[in-house]
Amino acid sequence: MDAQQADVFWCSDTYRRVLTAIVTRDPQEGLTSEFLLTEFESDVAVLIEPCGVEQVLLRRDTRIVQLRCVGDSIIVEPSAIGPVINEFPQIQNKAQVLQRLTELYQGDGKPDNTAWAPAALRLRDALIAFDGRALGMTYREIAMLIFGEERVHRDWSDIDRILKNRTIRAVKRGRRFVDGDYVKLLS
Repeated sequence: MDAQQADVFWCSDTYRRVLTAIVTRDPQEGLTSEFLLTEFESDVAVLIEPCGVEQVLLRRDTRIVQLRCVGDSIIVEPSAIGPVINEFPQIQNKAQVLQRLTELYQGDGKPDNTAWAPAALRLRDALIAFDGRALGMTYREIAMLIFGEERVHRDWSDIDRILKNRTIRAVKRGRRFVDGDYVKLLS
């Protein structure tokens, strides 16, 4: 698995797009809905924290939802969940996450053709570049991870050094994130 396919779990205390849900075996009319992980048409990853809280990552194409599950185990089916909206009246982020969760659960079958936004792509590339450098990779090897071998073979030696410079900037940006700039992304 490479950095672009890795499951990344965010700390729900600092990242607003993690949806907290109360999980129960006893559905309560109007408060919870049946929820079966096995019915999702997406990849599912579960991380169980030492305190017993389950973090569930649901992914299909570029759509990703992270649930922070408290109460009963969501792994034991059938389960019922009730989303917790704890940021009222600033609920825009939670509404977006709920919409994305609904799309993943309904499995509309449509591929998500959403392209990476330029800022998100720079962030992704920076983290990949930092990880590659930490593993001792050369700038050229890092560029192959980010841009693909074909493009690197074709453009690496260009006189304008665009690919080399982008890779070096990505490594520097990754270092800044690791040194503390990532906090700006979470607010």
